[in-house]
Amino acid sequence: MKWSCRRIAALGAVATTLVFAAVAAAGSGLGNGDFERGNFDNWTVTSVGGAEWEVYSGNQTPFIGIPFWRPPQGNWGAVTEEEGAGQTALTRSLSLGTTKTQQISFYVYYQDFCGTFYPWEQEYRIDILADGADPLTTDPGDILKTLFVTKLGDKSTMSPKYKTYVLSGLHGRVTLRFLVTAACNELNGATDKVVLQSAS
Repeated sequence: MKWSCRRIAALGAVATTLVFAAVAAAGSGLGNGDFERGNFDNWTVTSVGGAEWEVYSGNQTPFIGIPFWRPPQGNWGAVTEEEGAGQTALTRSLSLGTTKTQQISFYVYYQDFCGTFYPWEQEYRIDILADGADPLTTDPGDILKTLFVTKLGDKSTMSPKYKTYVLSGLHGRVTLRFLVTAACNELNGATDKVVLQSAS
């Protein structure tokens, strides 16, 4: 599949940052964690180049129209598309408190048209960042915990899987980041049903 130019002109900017109010909530009621408002309220999208996070419904990506899994929960999910090489981060601030250990759960799924993954070049990763870190950072000092990352040799598709990660040793305010880097070809990374709660 070749890079598509069918995106709306506004997405062709070299750097686009969409900032929404990042509201932290401890507990399963993480506001708009399932994207069922049909938008990115309470989330922040930061993009460079031709990549962008978007909300979607149905069985294809919203602008290019690539066949894709339906959101695994409800009517809406979040997915990335690229009209060219780029990088895009979906983030939100979380308050983990100071006493109870928290855990984060979410659906993760993707399809890659490059044929293989390369670290920091063709990659889908999900991290916990230090509060205030650059959403596109690659500095190991800013990454408190890596929850998920594609690796060289991984399959080019992964259907929706609901995963839970215990955030042991982490307290206070942090940033949850879903980051897609696509330097080779289209990489549709996706998520849905993001839930923060106390670990059992």
